[in-house]
Amino acid sequence: MLNGFGAGNNTYLQFDPSGNLVSYNPGIGFNQQSASGGDGWNLAEHTQLTSELERKTVNLNTRWNIVDGVDVFFEGLHYQADAVELVDQTPFQSTLFGGTSGALRVSATHPLLTQQARDTLTSLGITSFGLGRASRDLYNNASSSSTKLSRAVVGFDGSFELADRVFYWEAYSNYGRSESFNFGTGLNQQRFVNAINVTRNALGQLVCDPLARNATYLTPGSNGFAGGPVPVADPNCVPLDLFGEGRPSDAALRYVTYPTRARSLLEQQVYNANISSSLFDLWSGPLLYSLGYERRIERGSFEPDAALNAGLGRSVPITPLRGQYGTKEWFGELIIPLVDPSSNIPGLQKLELVGKYRNVENEVNGEFDTYTYGLQWKPFNDVEVRSNFTRSLRAPAITELFLPISSAFSQVPDSCDSRNISGGTKPDVRRQNCAAFLQFYGLPAGGFTSTAVGATIPITTGGNPSLANESADSYSYGFTWAPSWDALRGFVFSADYYNIDISGVIASLTTTNVAEACFDNENFNTSDIPNANFYCSLITRRADGQIDSVQTGYVNGEFTRLEAYSAEMRYGFDTDRLGRFDFGASAYFPTNYETSVTGIVVTDFTSTSNIQRSYQLDTRWGYNNFSVGLSAYHTPKTQYTNTQTVETRETLFLDKYWLVNGSASYRLNDKTQLRFAVTNLFDRDPPFPSTGAGTGYDILGRRYHLSMEWQY
Repeated sequence: MLNGFGAGNNTYLQFDPSGNLVSYNPGIGFNQQSASGGDGWNLAEHTQLTSELERKTVNLNTRWNIVDGVDVFFEGLHYQADAVELVDQTPFQSTLFGGTSGALRVSATHPLLTQQARDTLTSLGITSFGLGRASRDLYNNASSSSTKLSRAVVGFDGSFELADRVFYWEAYSNYGRSESFNFGTGLNQQRFVNAINVTRNALGQLVCDPLARNATYLTPGSNGFAGGPVPVADPNCVPLDLFGEGRPSDAALRYVTYPTRARSLLEQQVYNANISSSLFDLWSGPLLYSLGYERRIERGSFEPDAALNAGLGRSVPITPLRGQYGTKEWFGELIIPLVDPSSNIPGLQKLELVGKYRNVENEVNGEFDTYTYGLQWKPFNDVEVRSNFTRSLRAPAITELFLPISSAFSQVPDSCDSRNISGGTKPDVRRQNCAAFLQFYGLPAGGFTSTAVGATIPITTGGNPSLANESADSYSYGFTWAPSWDALRGFVFSADYYNIDISGVIASLTTTNVAEACFDNENFNTSDIPNANFYCSLITRRADGQIDSVQTGYVNGEFTRLEAYSAEMRYGFDTDRLGRFDFGASAYFPTNYETSVTGIVVTDFTSTSNIQRSYQLDTRWGYNNFSVGLSAYHTPKTQYTNTQTVETRETLFLDKYWLVNGSASYRLNDKTQLRFAVTNLFDRDPPFPSTGAGTGYDILGRRYHLSMEWQY
């Protein structure tokens, strides 16, 4: 798989910490970037499961009765969190990546090479070589953040009588503010290329030399430096030794790296007033109503520091951003009784119509209406049947609208890779389009090995000020049975059916969405392969067909549809000598879950690890001030994904899984209670090859939580 040195190209070398060249074990290679064993870079060592996090929370709630029928209330919250990212990916120089993260081309006479390294290269007849590096000794890219969240609500509520009716009213103001600072480290690309081009001056000292050009790029681009900055003279430059881990000097590290800081601010103001009462009396009882008005203002800003704004590192310049929008909302609710419970009509113990309406005038998205209507029917005391329909809309969040364009890294399931070329939901369309793609780039007809499938590549993502509202039509019906018989008193059973259809769903366009919509698309212009359709134009490729970058971000997708059933049972009873026993069981049965962001590909998640049948059992026993409980979550054997085949994935199913949690509590007195909880009591790993995605899986293992609650 690898192209080495010497006769047969099978001599593999690496730099040791002393700068000498030693043997490199490539392991058992699977493709260009993946191998089992050997001396390669292990991505898992740079993937964290948890962060170092310190949180502080203060709550204050108070209510004061001013006069009869009028109360003033206040709610306050302050939350502060400081988090440290323990590990992350490093700066790379690799053939897997393009641009300034690509592999370097280094002269065999580079003055920073040790004599042993020069002699080894000379003996192999090498005049220049490619250098790949995961530069964790430059910086680990580990970042930190500090967040402060504050919220204050002040309002009045009360009641009064007028015209023989009781009115309930409320008016309040709510202000919330979240301020976050994110700190990190960047690699100054201009200083990096300055520092790796080195010579010796007349005194034999190592100095930076922009004319040396003895460390350029393996894929040089138009200027020898992958289209990035070229070396320039800088009196502050310090030579950077990349020939062995730990070789860079502290002075060189200070020269090529820089701290970054970005500030994010979100603010929300809400003013609400509402009143409720009975409008008049019907033959069946009072017609209840509620009316209200709400004014909401959302503001957001993002302020990168000068270095991020200038794009000194290997990402695009990140621009500051500021935005806001407001809404004016009228809302009302009616409850119309159709039967008088005291009439004792058989099969009509209760029958009510419920209607809700809200008109929203949004400064960004215009005006829209939402509403709900439903029926509640109680044929007799033990059973209640319910049904409703809802038309709802969701306006884009301020982050979805105004999030600044930023850089990140992601893998891409490149569709014409030999492992993917026969996959997808439209394999015939994909193979036809890939045939034209492979011919254009001069690649094998059966597909090629795309480095982006197994290694992350640069992507850009950000908000979209042109987002429209997403709308949803949903309906549900169900029933509750609570028998009044003495033998089953305390037993409750309920079951529901849900059907939700969201159109124009606001979604973050992923690299998977882009790749699939490019090649599984019947609209594919074979005369302009790089821009064969809109989605193909979001992918930037090199001359050899490898992906350089992908543009993603928030869009209005096509739809998301969900159809499911749920059921729940609860039963609790007290005993004279053994305390109280509570039991519960619930089940969730999705029958259809499909979504399409692009409208080209419909992804069916039904019965996969994204959404699957699940069951929960709960039991708790309490005696005096002590109680103990167990909760068990069960996920049956499920398909990993509906789009993979035996040709593209070795393991297609996830085995069944049980997750058991335990808890106990003890009340010391009326004001003090101790709680103890164990998550994943039996320390069960999720089924292979799950990484924890999906309901009911736990990847962290057994852990404990102890808390005390004190009220005053």
